[in-house]
Amino acid sequence: MDYLHDLVAVQVERAWRAETEFERLAAESGISADHANHLLKFAVQRIAEGTASTMDPYALATSWIRS
Repeated sequence: MDYLHDLVAVQVERAWRAETEFERLAAESGISADHANHLLKFAVQRIAEGTASTMDPYALATSWIRS
């Protein structure tokens, strides 16, 4: 179980990077914080329904902004 701390640290860093990238992209695209939050909530909903191809809501919402 010595590796557990490292595994958690990697997951937290990955999540932080995804969130930071999403916020940066939304701001650069001129998307308001409210709209970005709505996109993120919709991504979580799609994942919960099983209709998304990814389990990362930030990646899903980012893909919508880029498209």
